[in-house]
Amino acid sequence: MDAREYPSYQVLGVGDKIAIASLSHEEWVPFVNGQLSEENKEWYSSPTGRAIHNYTGRGYFPRGITLGDEEGAVIVLDSTYANDERLVAHEYGHAVGYGHTNYPTTMNPVSSMRLFDSENLIPRFRATFPELSAQIRKNKPLQIPTAFLTGAFLFFFLRG
Repeated sequence: MDAREYPSYQVLGVGDKIAIASLSHEEWVPFVNGQLSEENKEWYSSPTGRAIHNYTGRGYFPRGITLGDEEGAVIVLDSTYANDERLVAHEYGHAVGYGHTNYPTTMNPVSSMRLFDSENLIPRFRATFPELSAQIRKNKPLQIPTAFLTGAFLFFFLRG
């Protein structure tokens, strides 16, 4: 099913042959499950991984998906995460031709591993979508870097 067919589909911004839209979380899960196939398969979309997430709500599940390519794309986000600028910049990276990386940068598929923006996708996203990026920065929830939390945890429990 096309994302535009869901009642909660909402366009958040359009720029440079790329549209960014969102779906409610309730519609997000069936939409993503409908997009995954043998041709469009990532490590998290194994039958076991999907079953665990679908039945328990736990485990990794995409928060955004990019359909199309650098010639024209639609980024669709789970509306619960639409104010996560690193997620939106990650999906923007796909729209302009980047693939996933194992490095802790914006193009890492795991959100907690997006520690650095060595691809400079956040400034590029902000330049292409100035109104949307300003709105995201205004509404973004408090995000504490994983490295900081790990350091605080170690300091607390290992202090002499």
